[in-house]
This record gives sequence, C-alpha cells and structure tokens, in this order.
Amino acid sequence: MTVQPKIVRTISLIRDIEQVQEFCAFVLTYDLTSYTRHLHIERKALYPRFSGDGLEDFFKHPPNPDVIFARILGDVLEKAEHLESLDLDGTEMILQSESQFGAKLIARPPTVRLRLSDVGEKNFAGLGALRSPPSIALSPTELTMMSILFNADAHRFSYMAPFFALNAPTLRAIELGLDLSA
Repeated sequence: MTVQPKIVRTISLIRDIEQVQEFCAFVLTYDLTSYTRHLHIERKALYPRFSGDGLEDFFKHPPNPDVIFARILGDVLEKAEHLESLDLDGTEMILQSESQFGAKLIARPPTVRLRLSDVGEKNFAGLGALRSPPSIALSPTELTMMSILFNADAHRFSYMAPFFALNAPTLRAIELGLDLSA
C-alpha cells in the first residue's frame, strides 16, 4: 500500500478512543510517524464520558487506566522525530496509566509548541527534565488548582521551578492555564 505522507502531517483526534488507537496503529504499521508534524488530541477522544466543561465527575470517578491507550501513543511520540506541536488534553491520566509515557515525552518533545492540560503536581514535577519547545501551555488539574488557590504557602509553585530553570534560555511564550474566575 502506498500512502501519501501528507495525510498524517496535521492530525486532530476528537471522536473517541478507537479513533486514537487506530491512528496510532496506522502510523506505526506504515512507518509514518516521522511525517506527523502537528498532533491534537481532545479530552473527549480519551474519556468520552467526561468531555464537558464540568469535570467534577472526572475527578470523582476517573476513567479506568486499563482502557487508556497511553502505551501506543507513547510509541508514536517516541518515533515522531519531526513533531512540531503536541496538544494533549487529559495528560494526568495518561501519565498515571503508562509509566513510560512521560519518559518518551521527555526523550522527544515537540520542537515548536507543547500544550498539556490536566497535569497534576506530582506528574509535572516528573516532567521537570523535559526540554521544552519555545512555546508551552500548561493547565493543572482541578485538584492541583484548588491546592494552589487555597494554599497560602509561598512555595506553592516550587514544583515548576526545575522545569522553568532548565528551559529559561529557550522559552519564548509561556501560558499557564490558571483560571481564577471560578
């Protein structure tokens, strides 16, 4: 089968977990991972039951990590040598469900932009060795956000310090998703 590599340059996965798994299997089977430049995966593709703005249910009853596809997605990231941007919702559950996912992200981060949402304090600290692209957007989990809001300790962001210290020379745009309006 001859496949045009252009069909995998910019990918947005929004439907369901089967779509994500099929995409990952496809690019791995046909050795197309190096052609993927932009990868966007929405929360509803990972956790269809928890796709609205109200994520209270998500944190009260998190999805079963056994059904999460983190291993095959990690394999795609590991081989996507020309990935420019990664936009990943639901990062915390992926990091919790697959121990090697964080290591694979650290080993081969995107070169231009990285957006991770729902990152908990523990897993963010684990990503401290990540070489960030020039543009990064981070959103903590609601539980981490509550800890930040209600913790008067001046060191409440200290877990982010190693990451920013490592990446200070190359960072050009930083977006922290700290929505204080709620």
